[in-house]
Amino acid sequence: MISLIKFDNQLSTEEYLHGGIRRIANLLGYDVAKLITFDESNTYATFQRIFIREGIDYNVSYKNSKRLIKHFSNCVFGLLIKTKQIIFLSKNKDDKAEYLPLIEEMENEIYIPLFSGNGKNREVTGCLYLGCTDKTKVVDGSTFLDKDISRELSIIQNLYQLEYIKISRKKRMLNVIYMMSQIIREREPYMITHPYNVAQWSLAIGKELGFDEKRLETLYLSAVLHDLGKIYISADILNKPTKLTDEEYKKVKKHSVYSYSIIKNMLQFTENFDKIAIFAKHHHERYDGKGYPDGLKGEEIPLESRIISVADTVDAMMSNRTYKKAKSINTVINELIRNKGKQFDPNIAEIMIKILMKSKAINEEILSEPIIWGTLLITTSGKEYFIEGTLVKNEDKYVFMTETFDFNRDIEKSKITDIRLYLEKNQNVSEYDIKIDKYYKNELYISEIEAKHIGDSFSMLWDLEGFLIDNKKKVYKINITRVGGNFMSFYINDLKIDKEGMDKILKVVIQFEEDCNVVVTGKISRSYHVGIKNYYDFNFINISDSVRDNIFRQLFKKQIETRKSIIYSLAHSN
Repeated sequence: MISLIKFDNQLSTEEYLHGGIRRIANLLGYDVAKLITFDESNTYATFQRIFIREGIDYNVSYKNSKRLIKHFSNCVFGLLIKTKQIIFLSKNKDDKAEYLPLIEEMENEIYIPLFSGNGKNREVTGCLYLGCTDKTKVVDGSTFLDKDISRELSIIQNLYQLEYIKISRKKRMLNVIYMMSQIIREREPYMITHPYNVAQWSLAIGKELGFDEKRLETLYLSAVLHDLGKIYISADILNKPTKLTDEEYKKVKKHSVYSYSIIKNMLQFTENFDKIAIFAKHHHERYDGKGYPDGLKGEEIPLESRIISVADTVDAMMSNRTYKKAKSINTVINELIRNKGKQFDPNIAEIMIKILMKSKAINEEILSEPIIWGTLLITTSGKEYFIEGTLVKNEDKYVFMTETFDFNRDIEKSKITDIRLYLEKNQNVSEYDIKIDKYYKNELYISEIEAKHIGDSFSMLWDLEGFLIDNKKKVYKINITRVGGNFMSFYINDLKIDKEGMDKILKVVIQFEEDCNVVVTGKISRSYHVGIKNYYDFNFINISDSVRDNIFRQLFKKQIETRKSIIYSLAHSN
């Protein structure tokens, strides 16, 4: 008798590798294990995964961190790369330590080299680190002759090589993405942040749909690359401020097919490249079948393409262009409602509306406060006024009250060209456009108030710090909140920049990494004070294309690293 047994192996090479690391740590009785990779120049050591013993098992942390190898001259990494041998480091208080332990609390540490390539061409590209607090857990050459330990190390080495190939391919893919981004930036400068904004909206929708880590990552990359084919479209057409002719529109419609071809040809060794290409190709299909390039309808359109379609449209509506102003969240939501089942998948549109409503709710939650401290910025043809006070809600009306400014005496209403309000809650500052109803002495009555969406720069999802140096060489430590291609925003706690320096060209040092400082020059275009923080908008002046490219290179690199950890968190939050 013959029996057929279905075997569905769902484990990835990464999961097998993690299992091997857990087993080798357990066999040796060690408390901590770390999977570490080195960059091609042996400058950085990246801690990819950390395993910590908890009872009889090891919990894994997916939070990546980097260390500069050259800043750790007495660290074992350099010796490991040079000798290509397993290194055992035992803490001995009586000896002068030539090499410091990686983790100070560990009594014994083992550094096992991990290789890429074979034979004479093999290089140390990673390390399996093991540490323990028990000083009796000593190893020597015979330890690794043990059959079980030797077998596990062999398995780990083979699995690591497979993972390293995947990592290398991903790096090449990211380099291609960056290169293409620069081409798009030159041809369509107003769209430089568009692919990343679309990717962020897509990621949020994917999370709501319960996508797993790998699917979220594929979705994110598909969204980043969705407009890649525009490099084949004339820049004059892409940046045309008036309506396109029928012939011009036909040319633009080809960009999604071009995106498909580029991804298929240039990223063919990348995991899921075929899916990424297909998702990019169909992001302009419509749910009612009236889209392009293939006129797919309903669920014939890949789900990821339907997601990108909604995210793409939302960002286009909420971003400023040469030919139009950004639309409000309310307008965007109404457009999504109006086009459900026509242009958009009804379910995806509903999810996007839910996400936008959350964003809208945050701004409305602030406005629902009966009284909140804020800063009013009034711009006239010749002067800017920064006025601190409180926003008071009275039923459905708002009044801004201040003790430092007399609206009747200190300003003429006819000379006002722009007026904005800044409110802070839970460390977040929201900006609002407002319209004046009337004012009386120290009170400004507001007829309309609407949250302002900023779409032409990157919000910092991580702590980005730097230094501002004024013309007197005075140094201010700054916390950067937004960075774009032509400007940045930052705040300083407690201190204010000297008034004299506000009109001068200043220097800012952006600290992306320990060894990567980007220096820019510019002038402060606007400042405002909320709580204990002094906020500044800083416009770049006379910065070269190479400096601007470096800013975007560092932003993109960090964006991908941060998104990767966010993807994992999102995938495991439900």
